Amino acid sequence: LSTDRDTVDKLLRGIWQQTLTPDQRRSDLRLLELQEGANESDIRRQYRRLAMRHHPDRGGDVSHFQALLAAYQRLTV
Repeated sequence: LSTDRDTVDKLLRGIWQQTLTPDQRRSDLRLLELQEGANESDIRRQYRRLAMRHHPDRGGDVSHFQALLAAYQRLTV
């Protein structure tokens, strides 16, 4: 096989994103304060912004921060 790592990563990301139901995706985007159609760069940028605001070391709520992280991971797998 002559498949490079980027191609395999894109393939795997596509498979995992297909396993998210549309409702789960909308819910995760809503939690990250994003609109449908946000690309991976938008998701990453918004997650970082919200993570800085809600991080427990900065006085944020642990459960909300964990929910942000889980949403980010599901959307960018």
